Amino acid sequence: MSMELILSHDRGCIKMNRRRDIAAILLGISVAVILWLTILSRSGQATTQVIIRPFHELKNIGSLRLKDLTTGRGQLVGNIVLFIPVGFLFPVVVNRKKWYAVFASGLVFSLLIECIQLVTKRGCFDLDDILFNVIGEMIGYGCFRVAEVICGKLKASKNLKENRSAK
Repeated sequence: MSMELILSHDRGCIKMNRRRDIAAILLGISVAVILWLTILSRSGQATTQVIIRPFHELKNIGSLRLKDLTTGRGQLVGNIVLFIPVGFLFPVVVNRKKWYAVFASGLVFSLLIECIQLVTKRGCFDLDDILFNVIGEMIGYGCFRVAEVICGKLKASKNLKENRSAK
């Protein structure tokens, strides 16, 4: 049984359920953590830089150590991992299940972060950050699609068993 809540507003009714509410809270937490780590926890610098050479961080991946997760080498992994929950939760919350909607949201969010870092001098504008953030979001979306298929098969199996027992 699904817990549903009907909210009324100017343009009609919005049907919200418990799963979407929980996903929205988790997505909000994920976005807050990302903003804290990428902008809010950093202090301003005298200068900033723009790095537009794609995949320049890949040369360092072979020497990655656990303690490096907050430095240049680890940021590659961190950028991917931070955005996986966003890619998983975004389609649940906004009910947009197409890959290009998730891709576009990740691209826009990443560009926004990089531009804020550049303007506020709380980091550098790095094309690799954008690329790996979007890769992380698409990995999360892939996990969402796999979970959706598995849940669909489980639901179909449950319905089949209920129909057999009703006869």
